[in-house]
Amino acid sequence: MELSDASLLPEPSQWEVILDEGPPFAIEYVLADRVVLTLRFQTVGEEDWVAVSLRITNASSESFAVRSVSPLQTSRVKADVRLDRSLRHGVDLVGLASMNALGGSYSSHACAALADSAGTRALVLGFRELDKALCNVDVVTTADDIETLRAVSLRESIPLPPRQSLEIPSLLVGAGNSLSEAMREYAGLVAEAMGSRTGPVKTGWCSWYYYYGTDAEEDVLRNLETLAASPFKDMVTVVQIDDGWNLPTPRHARVWGDWYPGAKFPHGMRHVAEQIRKAGFVPGLWLAPFSVAPDSQLAKEHPDWLVQSGADGPATYEGIHALDLSHPKALDFVRTTFECVFDDWAYEYVKLDFLMHGIQEGVRHDPTLTTAQVFRQGLGVIRAVAGDRFILNCGAPMGPSIGLCDGMRIGFDVSSRWSMPFGMDDGVVGNCNIRAAAIQTVWRQWMHQVWWRNDPDCLIVRAYGSEPEKQLFSSIFGQAFLDGLPFGLEYEEAAFWVRLVWITGTMAVIGENLAELSPDRCELLKQAFPPNSWPARWVDWYKNLNVNLLKTESGPVVVGVFNIGDETEGVAVPRSKLAIGPAWTFRERLTGETFSGSGDCVALPPLPPHAGRLWELI
Repeated sequence: MELSDASLLPEPSQWEVILDEGPPFAIEYVLADRVVLTLRFQTVGEEDWVAVSLRITNASSESFAVRSVSPLQTSRVKADVRLDRSLRHGVDLVGLASMNALGGSYSSHACAALADSAGTRALVLGFRELDKALCNVDVVTTADDIETLRAVSLRESIPLPPRQSLEIPSLLVGAGNSLSEAMREYAGLVAEAMGSRTGPVKTGWCSWYYYYGTDAEEDVLRNLETLAASPFKDMVTVVQIDDGWNLPTPRHARVWGDWYPGAKFPHGMRHVAEQIRKAGFVPGLWLAPFSVAPDSQLAKEHPDWLVQSGADGPATYEGIHALDLSHPKALDFVRTTFECVFDDWAYEYVKLDFLMHGIQEGVRHDPTLTTAQVFRQGLGVIRAVAGDRFILNCGAPMGPSIGLCDGMRIGFDVSSRWSMPFGMDDGVVGNCNIRAAAIQTVWRQWMHQVWWRNDPDCLIVRAYGSEPEKQLFSSIFGQAFLDGLPFGLEYEEAAFWVRLVWITGTMAVIGENLAELSPDRCELLKQAFPPNSWPARWVDWYKNLNVNLLKTESGPVVVGVFNIGDETEGVAVPRSKLAIGPAWTFRERLTGETFSGSGDCVALPPLPPHAGRLWELI
């Protein structure tokens, strides 16, 4: 346990083993006659998991502030095979989720896992009650070994008063023969504690990835007309207006916090919602409810509603203030905003973006709450107003969102680019390419339909960049940087994304101006609908980290294989991993190509770079 002055409490001055009737088994430590730590160990689930819970009691007459608590730290992981793969999970959509070879260190949000490349052994560590505090699992490895696993609950230097106790989120530890199954089990145990919101996935159209905030009322209505007259009329349900609708004038600086229609929507937001509903779709609207721009009236009139930096006034995070969700008047503002959106304007679907502002560091009105608790207060207000209407979280801390949102953006922004010339850890917020979004989509599949519906981001298939897209990228990177980077997806790259979104069974939202899309790309886009209704998860085969394999768990046997690398890859998988008979014939879902074979190993046809295939057993 680390205190706010960065000191560590000494070794126990005494300890006692507590053996009551039945579980849990407990150990009580007394530290310097000042702190009592009670550790409890109990099996959970089908007794495949151990839950480690920790209670801290201040036995002294003075308060002390706790910075962090680590219920587990080890430098030894023993297994009968070498665990040479590690799975990490970032806190939000730009926090990297990936499978990695050993070597290097990282801090993984809420959970982390180890496996062998052959997919025969798995170890998962993850916190359960993610509504109490932000938690991490720190992993340190060399190329040959695992040096440290440390589970940490962040207490943010909140004082613990005398004679009071604090319960740390319980840590779940599970081991088994399948990482994909273990991660699904972990997610289920968390959902039992926090709740979940699952069900039919949403399909739709979104304005952002063609217009990038430049769209006006007439653009939305023109796309609505095109959509209603197209084959997609019966494929999608939601039409969602994205960022930019509240700008006082076109190209005005952001005024996040002032949530009323700007000059580009002269008839108001209710009018547009009525037109969307009249065309047979569900109206959806984007907001960044916990973000406040310095140019907004909200920031100017109510600076005390914002997270503070101390004596210097409201704190700023990348040019934006954060709403203080512990302040009663700020919560009233959130409530009033969404009563307007849901009840007055009649939107039935909201995309809530940049929600990480809800957990930004700073001085808050109520210093006794963790940022996780504060965040859930704010999101809980929106949930209460929304009722059963759909909430899609975006740019959100994932753990504290569980049970309160219906959908979650789980990966980087897409664009009409396959990749960017920097690593995923080095890029700007969003990363803005298909390859980066695909990696997050694969390695967060275990959350889908357990905590919420995953949103991999919009379906982009075009072979060109829209003018607003080029202008935005130019403003971010500079024209010289862009000259060597072509916009537009090759057909294989676009088909890769369509195939991946389909097999994961996640939300499928179109990000195109359909009137400009070529006939062949329109036909390709249709292949994403309806989304796959059969649950799919990873194949436990991690030999080649450039090739990701997914498979349906029930229903028709469909194997998805996806090459994120720049070289053609041959893939051979043990037949047992696919759970098929000794002889087989597969047909590719989009092209109709077939291949057959027999034996103990399935050799899939060579896969070009940036390509995917959906092989269905026939």
